[in-house]
Amino acid sequence: MKLKGILPVFLALQGVMLGVAWSEPERLVPYNTYNGLPTPIVANDGIAWNIILPWVLYFPDEQAGWQKVTECYLGGLISACFDKGDTLWLVRDNTGYGEIYYTRYDGEVWSEVDTVPVYPFENFNSRVAADSSGGVWVGWITMRFWNRQAAYNRYQDGEWGDPQTATDTLETMEHEFCSITTDALGRVWFGWLKHSPGEYLEARYCDGNSWSDVTTIEANEEEPYGLGLFTLSPDRKGGMWAIWSFRSANDSFQVRASHCDGEAWSEPDTIAEAGNLNDTAWPEADITVDSYGNAWVVWRQALEENDAYGDIYYSVNSGSGWSEPAPVNEHPAVDRFPDIAVDGAGRVWCVWGSTRDDSAGIWASYTTSSSTEETSYPVIRHPTLSVKPSVGGSFTFRVSSPDIRGELLIYDAGGRVVRHLTIRSSQVIRWDGTDEEGYPLSCGVYFVRVESGTSTPTGKVVLIR
Repeated sequence: MKLKGILPVFLALQGVMLGVAWSEPERLVPYNTYNGLPTPIVANDGIAWNIILPWVLYFPDEQAGWQKVTECYLGGLISACFDKGDTLWLVRDNTGYGEIYYTRYDGEVWSEVDTVPVYPFENFNSRVAADSSGGVWVGWITMRFWNRQAAYNRYQDGEWGDPQTATDTLETMEHEFCSITTDALGRVWFGWLKHSPGEYLEARYCDGNSWSDVTTIEANEEEPYGLGLFTLSPDRKGGMWAIWSFRSANDSFQVRASHCDGEAWSEPDTIAEAGNLNDTAWPEADITVDSYGNAWVVWRQALEENDAYGDIYYSVNSGSGWSEPAPVNEHPAVDRFPDIAVDGAGRVWCVWGSTRDDSAGIWASYTTSSSTEETSYPVIRHPTLSVKPSVGGSFTFRVSSPDIRGELLIYDAGGRVVRHLTIRSSQVIRWDGTDEEGYPLSCGVYFVRVESGTSTPTGKVVLIR
């Protein structure tokens, strides 16, 4: 896949020019079908994967291009993630039967298809995400007492818990679960659309122990059914982006976005007027953040009224506002279902379904992200260390910092380092009270120190057995 030999589109961002050229679109699967919606995700090693059932593809490098890894016949519309153990999880609904299925790929074989413990009601629109402590969360809509609520279950230490609701209410209102993701600090975020009456985009997160208050991203009390389902995507500092569509009374669509700094959501920005799409199809927007903190959005854009085709457009925000909308690719075809992800090499992948050359398929194009300026959305600038519990035989350390790299060192009372623990990124780290060789250490007081090159927060624990 080679970049197009065309003049790049230039985006003016506070006087800094960001050149963006997308590669020529490449068809990922060789059959005349959409094969389900495209699901691009990135593994822990930074390699881009695409789940287009039954095909599971990955992109190891430019020379190899997209390669088939395996096939999976789970069927239906799926959600996917990698857990911290590098296992690929796929989740899908069993529409009409109230069940949610999942399977796992460990790099060699798929597990048997099993079911997530859910409520004994209708359950659908499932999504999956992994947390920083090795857990996997599945969220979905459950139809309880003729009302919809956002529900979830968590897989931890080899087993599922009991299903729970994320909305903390049994009031007569409808909550349509929309999105689940994990931020840079390891917190799991849920987002849903509430009808109350009026419409409200809402979100909250769980830090592993407790839930935050519910926050409102946008409220709409004027136009019925104007707010579309939305997607959450973390920034690199512990904050969160939300992207959604808005439909006015005359069926004109907009693409909107908001950013949360960990406390409150910004006023919504209108990124684009997406036009009046054929058969009232929503713009189907999605969002991701690259390693420099630039937020990228893709959506389906209709250039003319009742456009039967549509094209895939994008915009970038490097901290100073959204760039002018521009096409990823223009082609006289029905382009739908865009999705976006950033791999470890800085390639920003856009994947979408398209009907062209008298056949349907999944297509992909990429551009390369670059640094334009320091992002204006910091949340935590220096590492922080929390220890839980402070007394016991094993300990959990939570290190919170933007893209931290370094070590967590365990010292004995005499100042000798007895254990080195590597920090790959902001995460939860566990220590079982052993030394470098895996032997149990003596009971007593030990000190914990983060060595990151920026600051050295410390903590104290008492080891008992």
